[in-house]
Amino acid sequence: MNEILRPGKYFFGDGARVLSNELYNGIYGGVHGYENGYFEINGNDFAIHSVGTQFSLDKPQEEFFDTKGRKYNIKSGMISLTNMELISNPQLCKGCGHIFQFNGPINFIYSGGTFIIKSAKKAIIIKTILDSENYDSENDEFCMDEDGNRIEHFLDASDSESIYEEDSDEENNSENLNLNNESANEEASEEAIEDDIQDNLLLKRKSFFKK
Repeated sequence: MNEILRPGKYFFGDGARVLSNELYNGIYGGVHGYENGYFEINGNDFAIHSVGTQFSLDKPQEEFFDTKGRKYNIKSGMISLTNMELISNPQLCKGCGHIFQFNGPINFIYSGGTFIIKSAKKAIIIKTILDSENYDSENDEFCMDEDGNRIEHFLDASDSESIYEEDSDEENNSENLNLNNESANEEASEEAIEDDIQDNLLLKRKSFFKK
């Protein structure tokens, strides 16, 4: 799965715990059948996928960490990237995910138990397969290239900068993605971001499944 979302402020975590019953069960469930993928809800972007431990023979895990050590408590078994315009009470986000701000287009990637949220040269990565011995890879989903081969690398060697939380003390860092500091240079960089994503991640709203 590799979906493209528009710039903005997003919650990354357990969407079932932050969206209203009307939006999560009524629209996402009732209209879209709780499927993995990208959906536009009330004009806002929403992407979601089940965690890799659903394919584990053991009890599904609920607590995950990204590569910067941030904790995600996922009770629903689904991780989503949810535009904050869809969340009526931001206080619900505490404890089950984190809020981030993005200037450029965002790739929501799921492949073989790994979630990658990528924007420009910055990325958030969560690996949800912690017990490979009990992992049933035959039934999981992988991103595939046009020749039917698994895509093993989504990040360039330079993709080492983290995306800082919108509510973190680190948000004043010069590397932070902050929409309030728009400038001509940022507009130029956003054009470069789009070119970079086109070159590296194939800007196509497709989900590729392992058969």
